[in-house]
Amino acid sequence: MIIIHLSDIHRSRAVLEKLGEISDKSDLLIVSGDVTTFGESSYFEEFMKKVSELNVKTFYVPGNNDKPDFSVPKGIENLDGRKIDYLGLSFGGLGGSPPTPFNTPYEVEEKELKKRLNRLGYVDVLISHSPPINTPSDKLDNGGHAGSSAIVEYIAEFKPKLVLCGHVHEAVSKFRLGDSLVINPGAAATRRYAKIKFEDGITATLSLF
Repeated sequence: MIIIHLSDIHRSRAVLEKLGEISDKSDLLIVSGDVTTFGESSYFEEFMKKVSELNVKTFYVPGNNDKPDFSVPKGIENLDGRKIDYLGLSFGGLGGSPPTPFNTPYEVEEKELKKRLNRLGYVDVLISHSPPINTPSDKLDNGGHAGSSAIVEYIAEFKPKLVLCGHVHEAVSKFRLGDSLVINPGAAATRRYAKIKFEDGITATLSLF
């Protein structure tokens, strides 16, 4: 299976222009949130229409900048709080982020994030907008961290094979946390994405388009 992972698109025109090329010959497109910036519906609808025309299976979770009640076209799965099986793997999603200083549309307290993750139970692939806290995937340029403790606890307990996240644009990273491979491709708004191959194991390349 070949997966293309995008996050933090933030109304990028370049992403719209390159989306077909990026996702070509992939089995699955994963969008882990922040399609918009403060919840603009017009770009969200334009982006999702473009995705729906690609004929590529697509899983999405909303980011803290996306409104949780945005609807997606038929054929695109919003996995926020849900899980689904596809090509022999289980995928689960967690949208939003812990509270930020910016009062964005979809912020959730850690206790609630933990409840939602526990309801998911084990999945092979966790798609989360927020990264695990105090890791390379949530490190800010100023040295601080902006991830989720609930996700760290989930990874420790359930040990998913792969965690795909975003949220912290500059924290481009690929590393192991316990038994789980964690990938933050960086912001698609800065032309970053990840290509992941599931074969006997998992290989991943972080690239620019």
